Amino acid sequence: MNWKARLRNKAFWLSFSALVVLIAKTFKLFEVPADWEKTINTALSLLVAMGVLMDPTTPGVLDERNPGE
Repeated sequence: MNWKARLRNKAFWLSFSALVVLIAKTFKLFEVPADWEKTINTALSLLVAMGVLMDPTTPGVLDERNPGE
């Protein structure tokens, strides 16, 4: 894993921030209105997944078209 490239990537920091908020919410460090709970959980989970699945060595959030070439 290329940590230098990952740490310079804005999408990584966005997903990392979402993960921190999701963990803080899980441990009830702050409260979210009940009617927004599902929406916020879904949005934060999608942001975390985006950071896990993205390839920081390519522009944007897309993977290489021809890996290994």
